[in-house]
Amino acid sequence: MSMLLSTNDIERPEKNELERRFQKVLTSMDLPPDKAKLLRGYDDERKWELIRDQGKITARQSPQDYLDKLQTYLDPKASKNSKKIRQLGSVTSTQVLRDLEISLRTNSIEWVRDFLSEHNRGLDILIEYLKFRLQTQKQEQWREYHKGTNSSNNNQQYSNNNGAITTAYSSTSTANLNSSQESFPSSATANQSNGSIGSHTLQRRPSFLFSRQHSTKVKLGQVGDDVHVCIMCMRAIMNNKFGFNLVMEHKSAINCIALSMTHKSLRTKSLVLELLAAICLVKGGHQMILAAFDNFKEEIGEKRRFQTLMHYFMNYEQFNIDFMVACMQFINIIVHSVEDMNFRVHLQYEFTQLGLDDYLENKLRNMESDDLLVQIQAYLDNVFDVAALMEDAEQKNVALEQCQQLIQQVANAHEAERDWESKFHELKHAYDSLEKDHMDLADSNQRMNDELSRLKQSVSDLEESRRRESLLESRINELKRISTSGGGGDNDSNLVNSDNTTGSKISSTQFSSSTSTVPQSSQPSLTVPPPPPPPPPPPPP
Repeated sequence: MSMLLSTNDIERPEKNELERRFQKVLTSMDLPPDKAKLLRGYDDERKWELIRDQGKITARQSPQDYLDKLQTYLDPKASKNSKKIRQLGSVTSTQVLRDLEISLRTNSIEWVRDFLSEHNRGLDILIEYLKFRLQTQKQEQWREYHKGTNSSNNNQQYSNNNGAITTAYSSTSTANLNSSQESFPSSATANQSNGSIGSHTLQRRPSFLFSRQHSTKVKLGQVGDDVHVCIMCMRAIMNNKFGFNLVMEHKSAINCIALSMTHKSLRTKSLVLELLAAICLVKGGHQMILAAFDNFKEEIGEKRRFQTLMHYFMNYEQFNIDFMVACMQFINIIVHSVEDMNFRVHLQYEFTQLGLDDYLENKLRNMESDDLLVQIQAYLDNVFDVAALMEDAEQKNVALEQCQQLIQQVANAHEAERDWESKFHELKHAYDSLEKDHMDLADSNQRMNDELSRLKQSVSDLEESRRRESLLESRINELKRISTSGGGGDNDSNLVNSDNTTGSKISSTQFSSSTSTVPQSSQPSLTVPPPPPPPPPPPPP
């Protein structure tokens, strides 16, 4: 199919039509929600440019074109069929896979769904081709080993070009590559010494699936390149939800991805670990990854699970920071994404026995890579120290006992507090009653003091009246005495009269004053007798 003509001369449609087309483009791109949200924030002009750019491109080849070529590579009889060889053209298998990876990554989601449909079986065929190339990789490793060693020395150890172990193989026949349930042949038992992984012992020659003549005629590319690009195709498929779910449901896809870790390139190993880590994080993925490494252990001949992975991690000829970070990140996820604490400790102990703890503490802590140090610190921060946990458990039991004692003490304190509160309320009630009585007594005392002051004033006034009365009586008596004495002539008479008059005035005035001062209820009745009559004249002689 050819490229479509440019649409730059087409005018921008109305708002509603623009949004409809833009939503269709987003759906075809199958973007993650965060990226789709970012694109929806574009203005209308940028949205229209994106729509036009998407409309300029269409798939150059259909899914069936790629799948036909892959099936031709898998067909043992294809090298004898000139028609199929002509259909392949001059491109190598590696170029076909690269074009497929680009199509899976850039074409619309409809194209990817068509590739993965039940009719085309794109994922099955891609996995079958990956298995085929992994088996070819075994053949090349076997040849490389025998180029530099004596063929009679079957127990000699060997390693591959990047310092990773080279696997050994049995003569078990391979299963049909067209079956999705195919498994790799069992490998020889790994040679273990001093608790660290060593090179595997080659026992038997692996079964060769195709002749060199077949590989040449159908133009098979380098096996390492094919395996790497196959993994890139798997990543492109897993970048959308539909493809990711198909990979999760496939019977051997995850096993093949894990087995691709035996590739020489550290870049390929990094890509494999990234895919396995992504699978591990989804629901049910952790069990699948562990099952894949169990299968890896059987196929490679490991004595312990993750043995090869740790060998790649700790023994390298050339340091590759991307691989180290990917490996450390995968270990973090496989160990610390488990909710069951006991299982988490079990997985942690697997890596501890493979030397991870010592390696992190003694060799990698001084690395200058921030990304690697972040992953290392994350692992160390989440490590379960069983001895410390036991000590914490004992301390927890002691603390719980102390807590129970404190709870009992608090309960007793609360009970005592309630008793004291009850007594406090009783005393407060008594105090309030006494306070009321005190106020009443104070009021009564004030009234009595007022009454006492009034009575004192009355007594004082009465005493003053009595004093005056006594004075008057003394004057009256004096006057009486003068009167009875009968002498004094006119002067005496005048004096008496004057005195009587004065006494009467004084007595009347004082009495009036005293009676007006002393209350009637408290003063006795006082009657001043009238002055005595003048004495009679003397009788005539």
